[in-house]
Amino acid sequence: MASLEQIIQREVNPFDSVTFGTGNFWNEDKRTSAATVESIHQEAIIEIRAILENVIKVATLALYCLQVILVAVKAIY
Repeated sequence: MASLEQIIQREVNPFDSVTFGTGNFWNEDKRTSAATVESIHQEAIIEIRAILENVIKVATLALYCLQVILVAVKAIY
């Protein structure tokens, strides 16, 4: 496994004008759809959404139970 220092050394240094090709980001070719990423975490988003929906269901049920208990307590007193 490569160390962090090795990984950093093999990457391009954007501050080195000799090794890093300069260009204008705004004028680069935007027709390359291969560089477009819709979502790199779509599976995680789906899983988190399902978990949150379950949390909402449980919280709703808990709130309903508390309301029933409150009504019962009021009826006793």
